[in-house]
Amino acid sequence: MHAQVYTRARHVHEDVTQQYASILARIEPRATTEQEMQALREFAEIVPARIDELEGERKEIFILFEQMHQFQRPLAYKDFELAWTTAEWPRTIRERLAEALYDLENDAEKMLERLEKQREAFAATTKSLVERVREFSQSGAWEEQDAVCERANALDEALAAAAAKAADFNEREAIFQFPQTDYSIYTKLRQDFEPYNNLWAMVSDFVAQRQEWLSGPFMKLNGAQIETMVMRWWKESFKLKRYFDRKSRNAVAVATRLRTEVTEFKENLPVITQLSSKSLRKRHWDQMSEASSCLLSLCILLSLSSSALTRRRVFVNKKGCCQSFLSAQ
Repeated sequence: MHAQVYTRARHVHEDVTQQYASILARIEPRATTEQEMQALREFAEIVPARIDELEGERKEIFILFEQMHQFQRPLAYKDFELAWTTAEWPRTIRERLAEALYDLENDAEKMLERLEKQREAFAATTKSLVERVREFSQSGAWEEQDAVCERANALDEALAAAAAKAADFNEREAIFQFPQTDYSIYTKLRQDFEPYNNLWAMVSDFVAQRQEWLSGPFMKLNGAQIETMVMRWWKESFKLKRYFDRKSRNAVAVATRLRTEVTEFKENLPVITQLSSKSLRKRHWDQMSEASSCLLSLCILLSLSSSALTRRRVFVNKKGCCQSFLSAQ
């Protein structure tokens, strides 16, 4: 019986020691950010109650030790040492907690100074981004699409980073119980910039996809998917054209060019849809290209209008040249 009591006591003391050690590990590191400072303050508030709980567990074991001593059951030196070591933890924790809170007050002053400097510097960033959005809305031409798209991506990332920084400032201000700075301007900047960003993203997607469709393997094209994408660009380009009217001549010109080129490509959708149909088997394509290793060029196929498709057939001759001829009527 006494062996079971000592075993249980040893387990309790080891568990209590581990929990005290975890508390010490939590309050030892100095806070380096406002969030860490706030977390340490909140943790410090619950430490006294946690110490009382652990002390209650430890004292219960001490009572058992006293009862066993009355029955002349000796306590092993290892258990005796562990018991007294555990008894030292509350004082150690309270002393270190007091030191941590003292350091925290000093660190808070430094954090406050740092926050003020960062907010001042951020004001210049805000002014710069306002100007960049304004300039972007009035610049750019179709022929400069690569450079403009690169600028759009960079500006989009800069606005996202600034919005995150503004949210961080507000969170830190709340920790110091300061009135929160109004950074709603970033919501407006993102709203103002979004249509221009969407326009150039659409231009980039259309040009890239068109090149891939015209030069890639025709048999790998998905007619339904292409139709969905083209129709979306066709509708959205019209909406953007109307949106930019009286806002930006450059954007109107780009949206108009996009609408025109998508409209021209849209005329080929019946050809693409029918020739990418699953009803065409591999043997049909083998018959057209059995004497050649070349891929059927969509560029040539698209020279046929959708109305002519009903009365023309396309084949690849033995020299690998795509030709078309009127079928017998």
